[in-house]
Amino acid sequence: RLLPNEFGVDPAVMETRVVNMWRQIALRYKDRSPKLLFELLNEPHGRLDGEPWNVLAARSLAAVRASNPARTVLIGPSYWNNVRDLPKLRLPPDRNLIVSIHNYDPFEFTHQGVTYLPKPFPTGTTCCNAKQQQTMTYSLDAAVKWSQANGYPVHLGEFGANQSADMASRETYTRFMRDEAERRSIGWTYWDFAASYGVYSPKTGKWVEPIRRTLLD
Repeated sequence: RLLPNEFGVDPAVMETRVVNMWRQIALRYKDRSPKLLFELLNEPHGRLDGEPWNVLAARSLAAVRASNPARTVLIGPSYWNNVRDLPKLRLPPDRNLIVSIHNYDPFEFTHQGVTYLPKPFPTGTTCCNAKQQQTMTYSLDAAVKWSQANGYPVHLGEFGANQSADMASRETYTRFMRDEAERRSIGWTYWDFAASYGVYSPKTGKWVEPIRRTLLD
């Protein structure tokens, strides 16, 4: 789905464009603070699932390392950064890598009312009962197990619940996911800032409470 002023790219040259873009981006920002992190590609999926993503990630990382030898780079597994594809992820030996995972379980809760899904989930699902909590922590535990076995730290790069869910459930979900990630020493990033999962409302010009408080207190 193209946005305004975007145009399609021939799939045959997509990988080459990604690598060249990273070569340019890395050169542009090579002298910035080490607090600046790079993430090679958000949610690789489809034809990139499995080994094709390993190949492209290695090429892209090599382009970054030519000018940023020590900058921290995030690389996620394929299938939308899903924990299920962690066993397929092959990373170059590099001391400055972090593996980024996304966790939107339970999906029928976090994505209720989202219209772009092939079969949208109905609204009205609440959170978080014992079964839902088990689903949420399963992916975190799997990520920790993979991290310990492979020696790369993991980061929860996305989690959040769509605004179609009731606010009390969104608050409960957000607090539980944050607490469980921190309990496992996993850093986290909330999705998103000011859109349909947001912590800030451009319409009102105010923070979305209690989501902001749940994330920051």
